[in-house]
Amino acid sequence: MSESSAPKHSIPFETATKKLLQMMIHSVYTKKEIFLRELISNASDAIDKRYGTALEHPDGSYGPLTRESYAIRLSLNKDKRLLSVSDNGIGMNAEDLKKYLGTIAFSGSGEFRENAAEKDAAELIGHFGIGFYSLFMVADRVSVVSRKAGENQAYIFQSDGDEAYSISPGTRKTVGTDVILHIREEKDVEKDTYDRYLRPYTLYKLVKEYSDYVRWPILLYMPTLAPDEKGEPSEKWGWEQLNSMTPLWKRSAGEVKDEEYEAFFHEQFGKKLDVHAGKKETFRKPLKVLPGHADGKVRMDYILYIPSVSWNSFDTNDDHPGIQLYSAGVKIMDVCEKLLPEEFAFVKGVADCPDLPLNISRETVQSEGVLKSMREVLTRRIQRALEDAMKNDRERYEKFWEDFGKTILVEALDEDNPHHEKLRDIVLFESGSEEIRKTSLEEYISRMKPEQKAIYYAKGKSREEIAKLPEIERPKALGVEYLCFVDQAESLVPEIMESYRDHPFISLTDGEPEPFLRKNAGTSDADTEEFLAFMKETLKGDADDVIASNRLESHPVILSSGDGITFAMEEGLRKMNPELHAKAKKVLEVNLEHPAVRKIKEIRKTEPAKAEKYARILFNQARLIAGIGIEDPSAYTDLVLSLWTE
Repeated sequence: MSESSAPKHSIPFETATKKLLQMMIHSVYTKKEIFLRELISNASDAIDKRYGTALEHPDGSYGPLTRESYAIRLSLNKDKRLLSVSDNGIGMNAEDLKKYLGTIAFSGSGEFRENAAEKDAAELIGHFGIGFYSLFMVADRVSVVSRKAGENQAYIFQSDGDEAYSISPGTRKTVGTDVILHIREEKDVEKDTYDRYLRPYTLYKLVKEYSDYVRWPILLYMPTLAPDEKGEPSEKWGWEQLNSMTPLWKRSAGEVKDEEYEAFFHEQFGKKLDVHAGKKETFRKPLKVLPGHADGKVRMDYILYIPSVSWNSFDTNDDHPGIQLYSAGVKIMDVCEKLLPEEFAFVKGVADCPDLPLNISRETVQSEGVLKSMREVLTRRIQRALEDAMKNDRERYEKFWEDFGKTILVEALDEDNPHHEKLRDIVLFESGSEEIRKTSLEEYISRMKPEQKAIYYAKGKSREEIAKLPEIERPKALGVEYLCFVDQAESLVPEIMESYRDHPFISLTDGEPEPFLRKNAGTSDADTEEFLAFMKETLKGDADDVIASNRLESHPVILSSGDGITFAMEEGLRKMNPELHAKAKKVLEVNLEHPAVRKIKEIRKTEPAKAEKYARILFNQARLIAGIGIEDPSAYTDLVLSLWTE
């Protein structure tokens, strides 16, 4: 292995090429540590090529036929500030070095400039061998010593990444490649910018983070503690394998135990949840574990985890990775936001697609078509899993819904979301039925009365508050189920969805009740007509109409808005634009059978002034029940007190 030194017989970079190289090194790569991933990936590709060629030539002329004979080796020389990445892959001759490592510096520079003029330079990653040059973020010079399979002569590529490169004959006893980096001198010791790459533990961490599933062994020459002849701990140097090689998602689902999936989930996504509000045990099993393989429009292996509890339920400000993106076992991103729609952003997991090039950051993924196909596969799988959980694991699904339901509902109401109709199938609402509690729309429809055509609902601050509304008494008496819309998103359901599977949403508190919900409003005789006319005249300017109610059971009055805008809509419109002067009708519905109403009906003939006071009190009570408040609380108080002093 040769120590890196300044290039001899160097070929100077063109000025434009030099600028492009500096741009790629200092602008495109957002993390310096990514260089090791790039070099290991190149080494893995080289072994792939040699092993494949060896299988085509079983005489052994191109290499061993056993996988165990191949490896990627990392070694350090801290005193000389050298880090070496070596492989026994296919190797390169002078022409290959020029083609694969000197592309940007030689034959590809013109083409690169032409493309860079038209595109973001980040989009060119993977087309010009730029990944190799990421090493200059941590190294000030590099030597590549390589010998190609089937050839005896080795060659050395040398460059300082700034002024020049060279290719010259060299020596290497075996086929393969050594990439020898001279790590930059530390300018600021406190920042530990470069020295960290000369420590075995740093390399171990980076391999585990980015290259743990590379399919060839990654070995590090490092010290380990082992007992000597006397049983005392002694430091011994040797090759230690860093990577596990076989990712969990590459194994057959039938071979993986549930405990292994859960351990992986905890290791990758649950590390920050060990401390929560003083509780000893915080780990929660995921609601669903979804391993899978796709081999249609896109090739992909994946494991998805649908959490059973929200990350926000824990006392932590740490970000938690979503879908980690891999390409052939090499990590590309911690979080690939393009792989999941907004409604399923809470899903965690990994997706591995060999059709993706190695990219540096989320800005550099150019394979939009591949990512779109991956997203479609994952979205369908999650949707099916949630549908299954809703039907077959109801208790856990309802708990899941408490944490993640609002996110799904908001997207189900967004008609620009291509999946909004499917999402509506997995939405849960509070049911007014004590036995049901939570229900999907499909389940609600399955329990509708034979004569019922609509989905009934009521809005309020809580399920309990809604249950006390006067308008709810009649449906309850008839055993008619209704939905409780208790938050802002749910309140928009009737206006946005309008119907579900041809069943319209109808409010129990607004407008005229459905025919089969109506009760007999009482005898419409001359005395009743005179009483309603008296009430209307008394409340002139406050109530738009006074009618005999056909839905009240035990309450004397309610206030409805007729068929126009509702009280809630009036409030919302006024908040958005006070100049609109939006106003809902105020129709006072009177329960003619209620004792209070009968009393007013009696005394209006003998004490009309007192009857008027009672009428106004009932109207203000109706306003309170409707949730629109009393316009003049002081006047109302005086009105009530005046009855006490008579």
